[in-house]
Amino acid sequence: MIQLLAIALAASGPALPDERGRPLLAQAVDAYRAGQLGRCDALLDALLTEPSRPPKPELAESLVLRAAVAFANGRREGAREELVRAHGLGVRVAMPPDLFPPDFRDFDLTVRREEAVRIARLQSLSAAPLLPAAMPPRPPRVIILRPTPSTETPLWALAPLGIPQRRRGAVAWGDSLGAAQVAALGIGLGSLAAALAMQGPRGLYSAAQAPTARALNVAYLAGCYGALGLYLLGVADGFAFGSSAQ
Repeated sequence: MIQLLAIALAASGPALPDERGRPLLAQAVDAYRAGQLGRCDALLDALLTEPSRPPKPELAESLVLRAAVAFANGRREGAREELVRAHGLGVRVAMPPDLFPPDFRDFDLTVRREEAVRIARLQSLSAAPLLPAAMPPRPPRVIILRPTPSTETPLWALAPLGIPQRRRGAVAWGDSLGAAQVAALGIGLGSLAAALAMQGPRGLYSAAQAPTARALNVAYLAGCYGALGLYLLGVADGFAFGSSAQ
C-alpha cells in the first residue's frame, strides 16, 4: 500500500530524469534535492517497509535522509530519533555537504554528542550475533528415598536386655535399656535372696530382723517390678519401631 502511495506521489510530482527502474533510495535522494519532501518521505516509507530489509549502509542512509526531511519540516524530535537509529546501526554515515544543509549537519553532531549512550547501546545490540533461543532448563528430577521395609519379625520385640534396639542400630539405647533391666532384676533377686537367708527354721524373722527383712522385701518388689516395667518399655519400643518401619 505504501509502495502504491509512493508511486502515486511520484506520478503526481514533476518527472525526474531516468526515473524508471532506479532504486527507491536514489529516487528519494533526487526528490530531496528537488525539494519534494513529501515525495521523498513516501519513497523512504516504501523502502523501509519492503519485505526484504535493505543492507545496513543503505538502511542508515535512508534513516539519515528521513531525518533530514523531518528536520526540514520542523520536526526536531522525529529527526533526532531517526539519527539515533541510523548511527546505532554501527556503520559510517556520510553527511555530504552538497546534499545536506549546514544546520542539519550541525544538528547531527549535537545528536551524536547528546545521545552517545543510546547510540552505543544500539550499536552493541546490532553487533551482537543472533544466537538460537536457549532451551528451557529441565526441571530437576525429584528422587524420593523410601526407607527399606524392615524384615525383622515382630517376635524380636519380645526379647529382653535391649536386643531389639541393638538389632535395629540403636546400640546406645539398647545397652542402656539392657543395663537398667539387669540392675533392677539384680536388686530384686539379691534382696529376695538376702531376705530368704535371714529366715529362721520355720520361715520366720526375729523381732530384731523384722525391719531389715521388711526393707529387703520392699527392695525385692521394687527391683522386680522395675525390671518388668523396663522390659515392657523395650517391648513397646520394639513394636512401635517395627510398625513405623513398615
